Amino acid sequence: MAHSMALARDNVMGCTLFDDADVHTWQEGEDITTRLLRAIAAACAAEPGLNAWFDGDAHTRRMLGRIDVAIAVDTPDA
Repeated sequence: MAHSMALARDNVMGCTLFDDADVHTWQEGEDITTRLLRAIAAACAAEPGLNAWFDGDAHTRRMLGRIDVAIAVDTPDA
């Protein structure tokens, strides 16, 4: 796992995107994670370049049709 993480660190360009979001219409108790995942999917649909795989060796970018999201969490129960 450490080797894979080091490869990712060395081969993936760091990027941060941000924008404002109006959350006033969210219902009390609505799941924030679900909203975040829907926002990521909407962003990828609006700007397909956000959902791509870059091959650093070949210097090519492959656009992806399927959106896969992974979320890592640290809990005391782990």
